Amino acid sequence: MFIKILNDFSSPELQYEAIWALANISTGTTENIQSLINSGSIPTLIQLLNDSTSPDVIESIWCLGNIAGGSTQFQDELLKSGVVHPILKIASGNPKISILRNSVWCLSTLFKGNAATKFKYLESSIPILCSLLTSNEEVLTDACWAYLIFQMDQTKLI
Repeated sequence: MFIKILNDFSSPELQYEAIWALANISTGTTENIQSLINSGSIPTLIQLLNDSTSPDVIESIWCLGNIAGGSTQFQDELLKSGVVHPILKIASGNPKISILRNSVWCLSTLFKGNAATKFKYLESSIPILCSLLTSNEEVLTDACWAYLIFQMDQTKLI
């Protein structure tokens, strides 16, 4: 039902409430997250990033970050679904600070794990992370963590 609500762009307020319900579910067990994935949440949440003009709806990045935090398998599913490009587009588009922080946090969560398999998806985020080094303290902290995780994983490639 929540996925159906997310596809109704006539009510951003209702979409926002559905996103928060899914974000709460995505903080649960691996089985909870797998259930979200099986319900088709990933393409729907990514579509929201691409199509919504509501800043509140774009907060769906938080739910995607929670999914990525569940396991490297979930990170891989998100990466293969094309999550990086819309997040980078949002992060580079001068969003409100909470969206920027969530975008960078989501990227850092996607970086965790085996960089060798993720490099082709994540390489394009380095220029954006570097540009955020002049942001406010909260965004700078998240950007540094994302970059640090990426660099630590890169040393495993050698």
